[in-house]
Amino acid sequence: MLLPKLPLLPTLEISPVPEQIFLGTIKGLLSFVINLSLLDSSLILLIVLLVHANPSTRQKATVLLGVLLLVFGLEVSFVNVYALLCSWLSPSTTLEPLTVVIMGILNGVTPIITDSILLLHIVIDRMEHSKSHIRLAMTMAPPVLLKFGRLGNAAIYIVACAGFVLNSVTSGDGVPDMDILDAARVRSMEIACALQIIDNSYHLVVYYLTAFEQRRKAMLSHARSETSTTPSGLVAILLASGGNILLPILLSTTQLAVSRHWPDSDIPQHVEQIKVIVNVAGAATTSLVAVLHRWNPKRMLAAAEAEAAALARQVVVDATETTALLGDQSGSHLKRKMSKERRVGEENA
Repeated sequence: MLLPKLPLLPTLEISPVPEQIFLGTIKGLLSFVINLSLLDSSLILLIVLLVHANPSTRQKATVLLGVLLLVFGLEVSFVNVYALLCSWLSPSTTLEPLTVVIMGILNGVTPIITDSILLLHIVIDRMEHSKSHIRLAMTMAPPVLLKFGRLGNAAIYIVACAGFVLNSVTSGDGVPDMDILDAARVRSMEIACALQIIDNSYHLVVYYLTAFEQRRKAMLSHARSETSTTPSGLVAILLASGGNILLPILLSTTQLAVSRHWPDSDIPQHVEQIKVIVNVAGAATTSLVAVLHRWNPKRMLAAAEAEAAALARQVVVDATETTALLGDQSGSHLKRKMSKERRVGEENA
């Protein structure tokens, strides 16, 4: 079957600076990972900080880790946008083999990370309303197992590319066998698409069940959990699930179908790049909403605790003043009684 011709776009000259920045960042990270002594020292320091630090420090470390993941995800998205622009607007611009291989690895791993972040928010929302932790664990076991399967599939492709990537980073003279790597990438991509379709479909079912269960409870109690990241309105539910789950399912299905019909085309790779951008945007938006929803209740809780402490102090002060007043009244009454008894005794005498 012949591939339909797409309309030609105007050609432009695109600077290679974004690719150079991307490769510089990746080489720095890989050099850090290859240096085992530096990596071990950093991991030990991080573990010590997380274990022995106070809750405020642990919270700041968690926020910092989230920010670093967000920055890395945005960089992956930007380099995918750059690759798409090069292929559409500047066909004469060719990416380096190392860039193509590393982008293939990152584009295989990034959807797993973003789907794991979305699953984490779903689990947090269900934990707040679940009556049985065993039932919750059984419900969330299939997507967790599917993610391990997706990681195993990505690991096979990473092992196939590891020799070329390490030689390119350490000595700079790595020469890839692109035929073998392209065959491994296509096979890994097709398996990843199939597993992601199944995984996201299960996410969709759990998401709708969580959303409508919270909506029903909110209608019955006339209140909604302020820390929930799942929207309550029907339109908001459809929009949120569409951007985070439905669109990746549609893109994965398209990518798998095009790869089957036109294996030599670049369209599956372009669809994969678009899917990564959508996944990063969805996970970043959901995480931002989660932070805002959980930050406002904390401020409200802190204000309520301060008000309760002030009320408690006022109650203690009032109780002390009342006790003192009652003590004064009791003392005056006792003095009057003793004086009366003394007068009666004198009269009898």
